[in-house]
Amino acid sequence: MNIQFEGDKVILDKVDFIKLMGGDITPIQVIAKGPSLNVENDITEYLDGNGFKRHLKGFNFLRIAILKCMEDPSIMSRVTKELYPYVAASADTTSSKVERAIRHSIEITFPIFEKPTNSEFIALVADVIRLKREI
Repeated sequence: MNIQFEGDKVILDKVDFIKLMGGDITPIQVIAKGPSLNVENDITEYLDGNGFKRHLKGFNFLRIAILKCMEDPSIMSRVTKELYPYVAASADTTSSKVERAIRHSIEITFPIFEKPTNSEFIALVADVIRLKREI
């Protein structure tokens, strides 16, 4: 088992983390390098860490859209025709409401001159999470 310490944190790779959790040691703070056990948790942590408000509908719509984009990256060329309708169907709403809620979440999170478009942001987060999971 390769254990590294950073201040009060223990850094392990995924396999060692799982072995540790199966043992009788209960770490207080553990950071697993590489993918977490749940990609939805990675997406949620990324959005939370960047200041997105959980109470907004756009937060959940972004999670669904990013997850779908990770499953099928080619969907980014069909955002209006396929991605928004997919998210809308899973949330029992319309594509236009999904697009607006995502845009609203981005608008209140980013400074006025640095706002990415909905599709830019979804693609960016999907790529960041995908790369994190490949480590």
